[in-house]
Amino acid sequence: MAVNLDACIQCNRCVRACREEQVNDVIGMAMRGSHAQIVFDLGDAMAKAPVVACGECVQACPTGALMPKTSVGTQVVDKKVDSVCPFCGVGCLLTYNVRGNKIISVDGRDGPANHDACA
Repeated sequence: MAVNLDACIQCNRCVRACREEQVNDVIGMAMRGSHAQIVFDLGDAMAKAPVVACGECVQACPTGALMPKTSVGTQVVDKKVDSVCPFCGVGCLLTYNVRGNKIISVDGRDGPANHDACA
């Protein structure tokens, strides 16, 4: 992920996505008032925090403060391949963006697992 907290408007969507959707609770708010800021874990750099790279916070961010690193710059894809996430077995649907037979990015897509159909 690419992090640019200068673009952050402190909407807390990333915090809620991490805590309520993914139940990871890695992203939070620190300090109060005009000093409030988004932090990873206990103020660690994102690379040192126990981020699982699910991408839920990236999808929730409205400003681009959190972005997929592969989306920085121009991304031309040869094809898109629909698949299922291999991470945990819930069955989240994905679309792989492929260029030169290499996956350059992955997008989530709407499916039954997103709507609690598997529970």
